[in-house]
Amino acid sequence: MHGLCTNQHHQNVYGFMANPSLMGSVLAKLTNGQNVAILQIGSTLPSTSPPTRIAEEYALIDCISGGRLVAGFPTGLPTDATISNGVIPIEQRERYREALQLVLKAWQAPEVFAWNGKHYQLPMVNLWPRPIQQPHPPIWIPGSGSATTVDFVVDRDDCFCHLSYFGAKNAETLGDYYWDTVARKGRDANPYRLGFLQLIGVSETDAEAEEYAPHVEYFFHKLLYTPQYYQAIPGYQDYPSLMRTLRSPLRERFDLRGLKYKDFVERGFLIAGAPQRCATS
Repeated sequence: MHGLCTNQHHQNVYGFMANPSLMGSVLAKLTNGQNVAILQIGSTLPSTSPPTRIAEEYALIDCISGGRLVAGFPTGLPTDATISNGVIPIEQRERYREALQLVLKAWQAPEVFAWNGKHYQLPMVNLWPRPIQQPHPPIWIPGSGSATTVDFVVDRDDCFCHLSYFGAKNAETLGDYYWDTVARKGRDANPYRLGFLQLIGVSETDAEAEEYAPHVEYFFHKLLYTPQYYQAIPGYQDYPSLMRTLRSPLRERFDLRGLKYKDFVERGFLIAGAPQRCATS
């Protein structure tokens, strides 16, 4: 096992971890002495005020785990930020970027400092404990289809994690754009720059895997499905990403409610079956 991942969502049945640091600290302790990364993909900065709370929690997990934290910083879904936490949509990205700068400085600054930003004002920042990994733990930034997020991650030289939930077959457009951006900005084509989420279900036989069809359909139809008027809250996308979505979207949209288990497998949303079949898919 290479790593264990936690995430964050609010007020929905898709994800119950309102604070992934709770489960991250549990996993760090349970895997004590093992070479297993603790991936926080992760706490949403715009929804947490002040963001130094996340800096403290992540630093503590890095200490508990002996330096095994991978620090994930998603911008956050509009449903999480705006509907659940009252973040003004047009401010979400700029809050995120300011918060990330604050977290990184809090982890590294040799002296106490004051932070007087547009969205956060803190008279004294003095983070303890510090992360074991210096200057900071590895940073992964998730995204699902925003050109602006891709550009931001490549500029920062972090790892981009494509959370599509629609499988590798439906990710070529964004993947091509990502690697084109890497080349355009003069970065090396290191494969570890890009992570990808692929749902996999392994059973003893293909027939046994199909017994889980009702649960797969329930996940996509009920848990993962979000109405467009919640996904596309006005102001959430910045102008460059909005124009890219209108002209040439990086992510295809599906009406998940019209697809069945067989469709999810055939279209690559899910790789399911016996071990041999999953390994060769």
